[in-house]
Amino acid sequence: MFASTIARRFLSANKKQTFFIIFGIALGVAVQIFVGSLIGGLQQTLLDRTIGNSPHIVISSTSDNPQISNWTGPVQSIRGISGVSTVATVQDGQAFVTNFTKDALVLLRGFDITEANKIYGFLDKIYEGRAPASVNETIVGKEMQKQHDLELGDTLELQINLANPFDTRNVTIVGFYDLGVAAVNKLWVITKKQTTTGVFGYGTNITSINIQVADPFEAKTIATSIKALIARPDLDVVAWQEQNAQLLSGFQAQSISTYMIQAFVLISVVLGISSTLAITVVQKSRQLGILKAMGTNDKQASNIFILEGAIFGIGGTSLGILLGIFMFWGFAANVKDSATGGPLIYFVLDWNLILISAVVAIIACVIAAASPALRASKLSVIEVIRNG
Repeated sequence: MFASTIARRFLSANKKQTFFIIFGIALGVAVQIFVGSLIGGLQQTLLDRTIGNSPHIVISSTSDNPQISNWTGPVQSIRGISGVSTVATVQDGQAFVTNFTKDALVLLRGFDITEANKIYGFLDKIYEGRAPASVNETIVGKEMQKQHDLELGDTLELQINLANPFDTRNVTIVGFYDLGVAAVNKLWVITKKQTTTGVFGYGTNITSINIQVADPFEAKTIATSIKALIARPDLDVVAWQEQNAQLLSGFQAQSISTYMIQAFVLISVVLGISSTLAITVVQKSRQLGILKAMGTNDKQASNIFILEGAIFGIGGTSLGILLGIFMFWGFAANVKDSATGGPLIYFVLDWNLILISAVVAIIACVIAAASPALRASKLSVIEVIRNG
């Protein structure tokens, strides 16, 4: 109680210095939170745009025959795995559209539309028309529509067997989608599985199992669990990390850069507080000498500066958190993606990062006060009197 009272009086005696110290700490904490949140938001944005509307794990055949039989049991088992959020079965096959000005290769993809929508978000990406509801109804992408001047109700004549040009199937366009990837919009013709079953003769077989998980970074671990669970050597289980190694390397480099920046900011804050409090010990040596002459012991004298460090840490950290969040919000709200007009980076706060930054900053401030506190405890009353 005594030490805290004296600490507050010392701080209030020089309000300008106290303000600048707290503001300096706040800036340091704000930079830590801003940079950490910025990198985290950037990673979340890149991850969402790369795999947000695509499967995190794909199971396909290891043989030349793409068809997967006896898939019902494995799918039910996969749905029971912790962390798996969506499982969708797919029937894929290549076909040539022969009634375009020039024959075009397309990928006819048969889904359970409701099931697959949880992964791909088809229903939200249809900008004209509707989703396929019946056999032989399809939706095609924006690039395909523009390139071939397609309209709702147009028919696509699909040739499956190149050896027999008269073996064709007709499907009707009932909608147009935009998945945000030009190559996909140009290639995919999306329909119900009943259509692909009839076109390719798959029967009850499928060609792949698409899986989405709650935490994308756990996909590789879950893929390993799936492989062990289904124990099918004829099936290949691939997580998105295996196909996006460069993206993961970029994330790791960004994270390391963030930690380096935060470390240097923290070091500068610690040095600033330590040097300021050391000067304060010299400035307040007369007052400390008087207090010691009146009975203040060494521990109480050192506690005065430890408490000052704690007050600086708590005050600066609290202000820094608010300032850091405000800076990140301002950046996310005002910096737009020139291509889409939407936010360039998602405003996603990592509360674990904020909590860790706050705790580390407060502890660092207390540690920074240790040296001045030790000096204060060793201050001799006789030396103070001798030096006037």
